[in-house]
Amino acid sequence: METDQGVELVVDQEKDAEIERRQADTQEEIYNIDLDHSSKVLSMQEDT
Repeated sequence: METDQGVELVVDQEKDAEIERRQADTQEEIYNIDLDHSSKVLSMQEDT
């Protein structure tokens, strides 16, 4: 029974690590979108 719990714990840790990687990737994508938007707004202000 203890061996099964250890295996489940390892699987849970792997799932948690995968979720954290996906969240970091998503946050990075959101940040890049916002960064692009601010660059466009600044370039529009310079044109006028």
